[in-house]
Amino acid sequence: MSEPSLETISDYNNLDSEKKRTIIAIIFSIIIMGVIYAIIANIYGTVDDAIPVEETVKTMPIR
Repeated sequence: MSEPSLETISDYNNLDSEKKRTIIAIIFSIIIMGVIYAIIANIYGTVDDAIPVEETVKTMPIR
């Protein structure tokens, strides 16, 4: 067994492998989907007629 030379490595001299291109395409598509989701959530995420709810408890009920 010999060590791999630089010419046998698929990424040498900017030669992209098929796996690397697939991974980069998946990452970019996930980023684009996240940006689209953030934009839609920002536009349609607020409700104008929401009922206000008080989060604090004024008195603790005792049995």
